[in-house]
Amino acid sequence: MHRDLVERIVRMSVPQKPEPLARATPHGRMSVQRHARRRSSTTIIGLRYADGILCVADRKMSGYWFRIMSMDFQKIYTVSPISVLMGSGSVVSLQQAERYVRRTAKQFLMQAKVPMSTEGQAALLAEWCELQFMWLGEWFSFFGILAGFDTDGTSHLYAIEQDGCKIEEAQYYATGSGGFEATAVLDQRWEKDMNLAHALHIGVDAQYQAGCRDSGSSDVRLAIPSAAAITKDGVQPISEAYVLQALASVLALKPSKPLKTALALAVAGLS
Repeated sequence: MHRDLVERIVRMSVPQKPEPLARATPHGRMSVQRHARRRSSTTIIGLRYADGILCVADRKMSGYWFRIMSMDFQKIYTVSPISVLMGSGSVVSLQQAERYVRRTAKQFLMQAKVPMSTEGQAALLAEWCELQFMWLGEWFSFFGILAGFDTDGTSHLYAIEQDGCKIEEAQYYATGSGGFEATAVLDQRWEKDMNLAHALHIGVDAQYQAGCRDSGSSDVRLAIPSAAAITKDGVQPISEAYVLQALASVLALKPSKPLKTALALAVAGLS
């Protein structure tokens, strides 16, 4: 009995090995917790159309329990001249993933004089995610979509999970907290060889449904989604005015909702 008590006191007095999470930042564990609470729960969507791939994402960043930190947060990043990365989950994980892919693609272009293929970017990102997940566990939260056009004219749409899983999607993919709701719309409305305007209408409709049913995704009537198109000519951001017109046409087909009149007036002012 006496020996057990002495051993317990000795173990309590010896400094314990710090957890990997506490070493992830010079500010210690509490700083990591504060960053981890900033979450871009999000709905991100990638879908093919006749000439390329359309990317659509909501803009809400939430954190600190149920507080909304921003309604204008960008979740679509141009990581190379031929590719776009979208992400949901922890904001810091998304920003680290974007910097890693962009920096690696830039170095490859400088050394090889040709852009890194979309498949190569996806493979590197998946490997990076696997290492981060092994090191940080559930504190690393990232679910991404990587879309791009290679120099040979072929397009690719990859879904990348936080544990390093990489899947090439055939036609469309939606993930994030509102991914199931958005996928239901894509399953019903996606069409082969549709033009960009039709694809944008479907993407905004999917974002609308996600915002109606998922508290982690912003309502399209309160924050206009961001969008970008990837074609063989490169990445082309879609203007807010164009997205707003697609949003007005989507709301016109829905039951009467607040802000519909104000939205119609805004569209009229932009035209």
